[in-house]
Parts: sequence; C-alpha cells; structure tokens
Amino acid sequence: MPRGAAAPHPTLPRGPIAHVAAETGIARSYTSNWGNRYRRCGELGLLDRSSAPKHRPPSANADIVARIEALRCIEKWSASRITCELEGEGVSRSRRTVSSTP
Repeated sequence: MPRGAAAPHPTLPRGPIAHVAAETGIARSYTSNWGNRYRRCGELGLLDRSSAPKHRPPSANADIVARIEALRCIEKWSASRITCELEGEGVSRSRRTVSSTP
C-alpha cells in the first residue's frame, strides 16, 4: 500500500484517526504520523525521505582508538576509568563513546 494511502486525502475517509485507520487497515500510529505530515507539508510530506542522520560526529582517530583498546584489553579498565585517563591526557571523549569504541 503506498504511503499516501494513510494520510487524510480528498479521496479517503475523514474523521477520527482511529476510524480512518480501521477503515484503511493501517495501524493508528502509522496513520497519525502520515496524517500529521500531510497536514504540515501537503503532498510533499508524503514523499520518501532519507532516514540517515543529518549530522554525524567525526569518529575518533586511529591513535585514540588504539589507546582505548590497549587500556581495555591490557589494563582491563572500564569505560569510566578509560574516560578519566583520556581526560588526564587532554583527550575529551564521553564514557558512552569510549564504551562503544570497538
């Protein structure tokens, strides 16, 4: 079923979202999302769009990744401990970034 089928459109039934969803056989949340897009942007809101993030922070350079791996494997340190160590060396990385570094 095409995306536009769930949005309020002159050819589709109007009324409460739950009723429209039931009539079209589409989940209420899906119908609501597309209805909102249609109201905000008209037909353009129904076009496909990229799901890729608009901003990707730069990845850590190879030296920092190697240092994190060394502290993790050789010293058996946690992400919190590694973060503190890196901060002492002047490298600012969040604990979450350190823990997700391969």
